[in-house]
Amino acid sequence: YYICKSGSWVTATALEYDTYGWNAGTEGEMKPGSVVAANHYVFENGAWRASADEIEYNLGVCVTSRLNEVGKSGDVYYTCKSSGWTLSSVLEYDTYGKTCSEDGSIVGGEVVAENKYVCDAGVFRTANNREISLNKGCVSYTKNDVIRKQIYEGRDSIYTCKNSGWVGSVEIYIVYGNI
Repeated sequence: YYICKSGSWVTATALEYDTYGWNAGTEGEMKPGSVVAANHYVFENGAWRASADEIEYNLGVCVTSRLNEVGKSGDVYYTCKSSGWTLSSVLEYDTYGKTCSEDGSIVGGEVVAENKYVCDAGVFRTANNREISLNKGCVSYTKNDVIRKQIYEGRDSIYTCKNSGWVGSVEIYIVYGNI
């Protein structure tokens, strides 16, 4: 295949001959080549380009409107970032689609339910063991909150949310009855 450039015929690239005659597409549109259907092309930033890789082919194009979206290709999770599809952290894929609206709330993972996360200032972070046992995160919104948890009859622990997390103390109660 040849293409006329600057008044002379030169060998056309796969992109040039596979997309010859195509009109502009919509941002993120992907389609197979006109000559070699195994080649895939993406319309991005006003022009057609070769599809980057199998991940992009499986998940679609990572465009601005899809930023922070999580997708799965094979057994691997990816997150759409400004640099393209990147490997997702456990936090990214396990909290994807969950709403973080109540600071201090604890939620289970979307993929691994045993994983626990705390809503902290509108984003999730991994919950620590104390937060999990108290079922409440220690965040700026819950600072100075107090939780009382019974250890066993007559003995409670009292936890206060401080800058460093939940700080606990043990309080013993003596129950007096009629003699």
